[in-house]
Amino acid sequence: MTALGYELKKIDAAEHDSFMQSSPKEHFMQHSFWGKIKALGEWDDELLGLYDDGRLVASVMLLHRLIPVLGGTIYYAPRGFVADFSDFGVITAFTCKIREYLKVKKAVYFIVDPDYYYRVLDEYEKEIKATDDFVEKMTSIGYVHRGFTKNFESSQPRCTFRLPLSLPIEKTFDNFDRFAKKAIRQAEDNCIKVFSSDDFNTFGEIMTETAERDGFLENKLDYYKRVYDMLHPAGMADLLIAKYLPAEHLNSLEEQICSAETEIEEAEKKLQLKDTPKLQTALSQAKEKKERLGRLKESAAESSRLYPDGIVLSVGININTLHRGWTVYGGSRSVLRELNANYAITYEAIKRFTAKGMEFMDFFGTVPNPTEDNPLYGIHRFKKKFSGRYIEFPGEFHLVFDKTRYLIWIKLFPPVFKILKNLRKHVKR
Repeated sequence: MTALGYELKKIDAAEHDSFMQSSPKEHFMQHSFWGKIKALGEWDDELLGLYDDGRLVASVMLLHRLIPVLGGTIYYAPRGFVADFSDFGVITAFTCKIREYLKVKKAVYFIVDPDYYYRVLDEYEKEIKATDDFVEKMTSIGYVHRGFTKNFESSQPRCTFRLPLSLPIEKTFDNFDRFAKKAIRQAEDNCIKVFSSDDFNTFGEIMTETAERDGFLENKLDYYKRVYDMLHPAGMADLLIAKYLPAEHLNSLEEQICSAETEIEEAEKKLQLKDTPKLQTALSQAKEKKERLGRLKESAAESSRLYPDGIVLSVGININTLHRGWTVYGGSRSVLRELNANYAITYEAIKRFTAKGMEFMDFFGTVPNPTEDNPLYGIHRFKKKFSGRYIEFPGEFHLVFDKTRYLIWIKLFPPVFKILKNLRKHVKR
């Protein structure tokens, strides 16, 4: 494998970001800002560009960190490279140059998980793009494919939903699953209000509650604030909160109950003049409506007593590049889930990304080949209701330089980390 005529060198953030945002592989995880965010933690970052006769043809935001105990360095290009993956000559040349570069750096191994559409299904589960020979091509130039993971075992989700946003928002809404449309309308009726906020205390509280309920380990609050503080001033991040206003809901329900009572009176008057099955049905429906509204009123009255100033039920941090958007971090309370705040906050993100002219909104992860017995199926079912395209990525590829330390790190250390992770979760509870 050769790369004659190509040159790999460090580039500045402006050149990398400009190239990335003009590429079909534009991704926030390859933005220079994302490298700076990760560099405030355990990673360091650098930007490299591949030139062909002086012309930039590929670039990468590369993260690296030391391996504890064993020594050596891991390098990682999250959702990289920024390149035309249909031009495998460029991918081959970039790999060749990366290999030369990382050998000098004494790397143990290099990770890449490309934003490459390996398989695509539309909202009707009809295949748009079938699997191809991408994995075979990558392994032919020296990569180790880490397999087709079943859930969220790899660094990034292997599957996701991406909702195209080229249509007016009304048309996008019309394409949602009927249950999603109903839930969004109910959330509005239930006085769920969604707006931007910088209330990280509430955000952290809800993320912790979500993690404990759903059994995942959330990031520290400082990490979420770091993401927001770095990206928000650049117009790349927004924190949304969905708040329930029970007092406002109670007033609305009282008006609706009055309206239902009027419907009942009118139906009864009409029945006195002429008794027909149609009028009987109308009366029955009006009474059922009043009873349903009465139950909602009791619940709203109790919520108004418990939360006189309202209560935030759902939170989310959304990230966007110049042309694309992602719903990245989110959580919800365990109470009042029937009010559909999660639907309201998701729809608000879709509306905002549409207004910005985004190409799509990425729901940031779902499970491959989902079945109802999968404990994560609920996540998949919720996201699917918004009728996005189901995208399957090929997963992680590793380029190995030190086989001994690599095998020790990926085979022996994960069980130890799993024990420590479970202990941490236990201590937190």
